[in-house]
Parts: sequence; C-alpha cells; structure tokens
Amino acid sequence: METTFGTFTGRDWRNLLTDIYDGQAVPVTGSELSILPGQGGLTLYEHVARELVCSFKLDESQLPPGYGLLQATGAYLQNPRNQADDLHYEARSILCGTAWPVPDPLRKLAEIGGFNLFVSTTVDSLLDQAINEARFAGAKRTRCIAYCEKSQVQDLPENFSASPQPT
Repeated sequence: METTFGTFTGRDWRNLLTDIYDGQAVPVTGSELSILPGQGGLTLYEHVARELVCSFKLDESQLPPGYGLLQATGAYLQNPRNQADDLHYEARSILCGTAWPVPDPLRKLAEIGGFNLFVSTTVDSLLDQAINEARFAGAKRTRCIAYCEKSQVQDLPENFSASPQPT
C-alpha cells in the first residue's frame, strides 16, 4: 500500500525516523525543491526557462501555461537552425551568472542530521550549498560527486559509511 506523508501513521513515522537514524534512507531531490524565495513558488528551473525564452526571443504564446525548462528548450530546438550548444551555454550563463539563494525546502532537508548521503537530479549546486550553510556555517565541507559523461565515473569511497562527511 502506497503511503503519502499526509496519511503517515505513528508507526510509519517511527519506521522512517529509524531508517534515517540507521543511515538507511537517502533523500533524492529534483528541481521541485528549488523554489526561489519571494518568487511566488517559481522554481529556479522555471526562472531559467523564462530567461531562455527572453534570450532567444521565443514565442511564449506557443508554450503551455506554467511551462518549464523542458518545454522552453524543446521550443528552441524546434527550429533546425538553432544549435544545442548555444542552448547549453546560455542556460549555463543564466545558472552561473547569479548567486542563487538556498531555497527553504533544501535548507530544511539539509538540517536533518541523520542524512549524510544525498542525491540530486539537478545541474545546480543548491543542495551542496544548503548542506554547507545548514551544517558548517557556509564553509565548504561536503563531498560532491558529479556525473559527467566526458570524465571517468566516480563512486562512493569504500569507507563511506564510516565517514561523517556529507556527500
């Protein structure tokens, strides 16, 4: 039976907290937690999508309401003259061109001390930043292992479970 957080029983919470304490739970985050403060619920990736639409002068009326990065990049790539590399560099410029504040959902997750391994499916460093701010007063102390198809794949070190360093 699938359980949502809204209907968790006392036993469900106890079991989850036990798994967190025992290091048996790993939070996996995506773009949904990158809600920008003061932006009415807009995520970082929705903001990047809007910036791309402006940068490339795309017709916003051709995009669905509440469009995201996937729809914006798809609209850009519909034109065969447009280059994927231009899209990559423009998105990278938008992401790297601002010191983004840590979203509250990521900050709250980072404050849960039982988690030492986190998985993010995003291309930003906001989760890493959130952990460093919540646990180390902003000092860079997390280990970040990023997947890149152009470099050798890294894995967790053999002694990972003995290490208190968040990864």
